[in-house]
Amino acid sequence: MQLTPYIMFNGDCEEALNFYVKVFNGEIKNLMRFEGSPVESMAVSGEKQKIMHSHFAAGEILFMASDSGQGGPQSKP
Repeated sequence: MQLTPYIMFNGDCEEALNFYVKVFNGEIKNLMRFEGSPVESMAVSGEKQKIMHSHFAAGEILFMASDSGQGGPQSKP
């Protein structure tokens, strides 16, 4: 069985994903923003371009990530 972690960032998910792409020679497989999604109206002003959901892959490394929004849980690269 393989576990796939879900990492939540406090507004800098895209920056972290780009860092992981360089460090692990990986690929962002899927990236959805709050803008254009069914929950766009719930996003705080200025956060519509933040990441609602993403998948990252680099060899055996797989994880999902998103921006949690203001005051939510966070993780730094």
